[in-house]
Amino acid sequence: MLYMRQSGISANEAAQRWMLKECLRLLVSPNTGKRTYMLESDGLDLVNRILLQGGEIKKPITYKQITEP
Repeated sequence: MLYMRQSGISANEAAQRWMLKECLRLLVSPNTGKRTYMLESDGLDLVNRILLQGGEIKKPITYKQITEP
């Protein structure tokens, strides 16, 4: 929030707090019930489907593309 204020970007603190809480919730593995802080393959598959259906990407993103430099 500090960086947003310094940059003159308006922000809603409650919305930011909700978004961060939701991001943490989504990091919980359905297999283990713990936060892995890693993208699992089914999560990447879901993201690819959503982005392809929405026309945001033309071909799926591979796990290798986002994990290797």
